[in-house]
Amino acid sequence: MTLRTVTDPLRAAGIPAIMLAFLAGTALTATAAEDDSDAAEDEGGYIEEVVVTASKREVNLQDSSLAITAYTGEQLDSRGIREVTDIAAAIPGVDMAESVPTESILIIRSMSNNGRGYHRAEIWRQQTNTSYLDDVVLFPGITPLKMVDLERMEVLKGPQGTLFGKSAMAGLVRFVSNKPDPAAFSGNISASLDTVAGGGTGNSIEGYVNVPLSDSFAVRLAAYRYDLPGFIDVVGVQPRDDADTEETDGYRLRARWDLTDNMALEASLINQTTVVGDVGKPMATWAPSMETNVHALQLTAFDPEDPKRQWREPGDTEEDVKSLKFEVDLNAFTLSLIGANMTNHSHFYRNALWECVPDGGCPGLTVGGLTPNGYAYWHSSEGPSERKIETFEVRAISNVEEGDRLEWIAGAWYENNNHRRAGRSWWDTNDAEYIASLSGGWGSFVPRCDAFTVQEIVDGAVLANRYQYNNQDELAAYTELGLNVTDQLKVSFGYRYSKLRTNFYRGIRDDRCFDAGNPNHHPETGNTSDWANVGTYRLNVDYHYTDDVMLFAFVATGYRPGGTNNIQACPRGQTTCDNTTRNETRYRVPYDSDSVRNYEAGIRSTWMDGRLLLNGSLYRVDWTDMQSPVFQASQRLDLYRIRGRVIVNIGESRIDGFEGMAIYAVNDELNLQLNVGYKIAEILADQRQDYVGLPLPGSSSGTGAQISLLADWSRMMPIGEVRVNATARYAPRRYGHFYTENPVPSYMTTDLSVGVRRDALELWMNIDNLFDERAITFQHPGYPGWPYRPGIDWREQYSVFTMIRPRTIGVGVSYDLGQ
Repeated sequence: MTLRTVTDPLRAAGIPAIMLAFLAGTALTATAAEDDSDAAEDEGGYIEEVVVTASKREVNLQDSSLAITAYTGEQLDSRGIREVTDIAAAIPGVDMAESVPTESILIIRSMSNNGRGYHRAEIWRQQTNTSYLDDVVLFPGITPLKMVDLERMEVLKGPQGTLFGKSAMAGLVRFVSNKPDPAAFSGNISASLDTVAGGGTGNSIEGYVNVPLSDSFAVRLAAYRYDLPGFIDVVGVQPRDDADTEETDGYRLRARWDLTDNMALEASLINQTTVVGDVGKPMATWAPSMETNVHALQLTAFDPEDPKRQWREPGDTEEDVKSLKFEVDLNAFTLSLIGANMTNHSHFYRNALWECVPDGGCPGLTVGGLTPNGYAYWHSSEGPSERKIETFEVRAISNVEEGDRLEWIAGAWYENNNHRRAGRSWWDTNDAEYIASLSGGWGSFVPRCDAFTVQEIVDGAVLANRYQYNNQDELAAYTELGLNVTDQLKVSFGYRYSKLRTNFYRGIRDDRCFDAGNPNHHPETGNTSDWANVGTYRLNVDYHYTDDVMLFAFVATGYRPGGTNNIQACPRGQTTCDNTTRNETRYRVPYDSDSVRNYEAGIRSTWMDGRLLLNGSLYRVDWTDMQSPVFQASQRLDLYRIRGRVIVNIGESRIDGFEGMAIYAVNDELNLQLNVGYKIAEILADQRQDYVGLPLPGSSSGTGAQISLLADWSRMMPIGEVRVNATARYAPRRYGHFYTENPVPSYMTTDLSVGVRRDALELWMNIDNLFDERAITFQHPGYPGWPYRPGIDWREQYSVFTMIRPRTIGVGVSYDLGQ
């Protein structure tokens, strides 16, 4: 089987050529618009207004100069989209890195120096993006909330900080839920059955209910359960077919009480729990054996048509969010007080072999997966990973009436973010004889003391319990002032001032083998950085050339918090130190906040009496003082025998790009939408000199245009209202890590949804990945110690991959309540 690379029709075109073609089309449309206006009236059809509130005011998308892509709840529902990753490839400027359950990883405008982006349990790196639900910031990264009962989803690209409490360096995803409505009772319930090609079957049920309790008080509850089928087989020492199942249960309760005509109180509760049978990352595999030499393994190549894994890594996550918002209209401005408390828990099993150096780094383990007596074992976990976050925001927004020249937003933000992640080690084997032969020896997963009996180890006692902490505090004030200079020209300036502090530390505790009297004990140590002051800004100019054409330009800056490394190494000036007595020294080595500056200019326009919409923008991002964890920091820091990873400011990069959107209402039955994105992301400076000139990893840098086409058709027929919704997406090839050999191939997918609605009842069928494209979204180069095989096909390397789901067919029924 051969993976094919889809030919990109715009691949040969650079950013200027694409932009010129787009603007040329705009100019030609302007010339023809007047002639076509009468025809437009005859043919009918128009583009529905999309209202966004990312600026904290209700604004027509065409009047917003934010770098934003928005999809309405109707667009999401009609396509069966319930995860950000289901639509990510249709968002210009966004690359989907990992799309496995619970780890939805998006790279916005190439701002990642890690090939897969940053997953939510990441403790070594700070996140570059975040997500919101209504006015409440969620967890760092993209929180994989199921998108049920949403008014719309907004993706804001580039630095955010002068409109939101939580700053985001690369961008953010905002979920806007439907508000409780005291006017009338309403609800909906939907159920479906699903099957995935080459895998299992599943089902789902979801719904919402809006209940008015008085003229001024209403509650809205959305709830769901998804039992999604797997398609990846585990073939190693613990085989299981279709192991990567996903079971998700959740609810979102939102209540609103209008205390007076100008005062309201709103509360929300959110809970979502997900259990996965396996993380779903296929790889090359090998037959279980007692082999100890990794070079002697005979690999079976990874085959996307029949994906398999060597070992099973199950896990679970839970998100819990509680928030309270008080809002009062004080005539001149509206004041909001928003507080939230959030907790997140995740726990995933990991096979220790993958993180061990197989050439002797973990004595007692065999790379073949079996003990000498032929028993399987399992011996590592990631987590529990626990976050506890408290936030509070005060925000004032001026009330603007038509003709007002001045508008403003001002706010203050507090966040206390605590993250603890454990790494636990144990044996899972019935081979007591083998365990007894290792007792008292040393390896990452073999006790070096007599604290455990052989039977306890065989029974799965936790031998090592390592904790890492990454805690952050932030105090910030932000404001944005807008001046309507004329009826056509508006100038805005925003500024954010933040005080930041981080506390990163690690240690081992809670295990009997590593008591404080043991010379090999690593005591838990804290390392709180000094408060750092960071200022960011946004300058924006909007010019309405006509009622239908707006030109805009802006510059915006953003950041990630800096911090302090607590490094354990030989005493400064020494190149060796005693490994037995650990006569090492701890050093506090700070690293700075990295920062980005985003320059952008573009156009928002409508033509043909509102039947045609053309938007486009050019942008440039300068990313300086890039933070990156490195393993080989000794030379830079003049320290030797450094343990583990160290975060350093590694270099700088530049990203140039274009994003465009066209929507055409062909008639009152058919709407077409075209999205185009193209970017070049290059590392300009890096302490690792061989990285200079490479594209940023995980990005489709210079490899072609990202293209998506959405079509929506509906017609009233005797059987009811019939609709057809289709989405086609092309993703150009990308580089999975810091090398250009064996890039992730380009791919194209098509999704189709068909529905028939009669009164309150709708029957529908969704076909995701209609043509069963077996596409890769990320390829990991392997961990240190696993040999790279030059000249060998990339599917036969010691690597893990993520891929899109094969063709998935769902049939379902939906019923509206209260009609």
